[in-house]
Amino acid sequence: MLRTDHERTADTSAVPAGVEQVDWLHEDGREKLQLRARAKLARVLGRGEQDKRLRRYQALAERRVQRGLAMLSRGRVVVTDRLHAHILSVLLDIPHVALDNNYGKVSGFARQWTGNYEGYRSAATRAEAFEIACADLGAN
Repeated sequence: MLRTDHERTADTSAVPAGVEQVDWLHEDGREKLQLRARAKLARVLGRGEQDKRLRRYQALAERRVQRGLAMLSRGRVVVTDRLHAHILSVLLDIPHVALDNNYGKVSGFARQWTGNYEGYRSAATRAEAFEIACADLGAN
């Protein structure tokens, strides 16, 4: 789960062969169509403009969290530079290696709140992150 947006790190080295690289910013076209259809239905069924907006955002948030959980659950070890992927990995008890984003948000949060979690490792580079992840896989 590696960032592809403006917060990604400068380290864009390749991921090892056989490793799936994803970013939850990229939604499937069918998912987008379903979300739009639900939003239109909510607009028709909603009472006021505020209610319509709330329902639309709630449905979008719920769908995206479910999609993120499904993505993270596919792997045995997650390598990420996304704060929410780190948090969800902790909550799901998925071993993971966290890289920092471009301004230190991930490491700052981890140091303060989740640094003692047994399934968490940190790395400075992608190469180091995948080395740690592969070593963790070998230990399991």
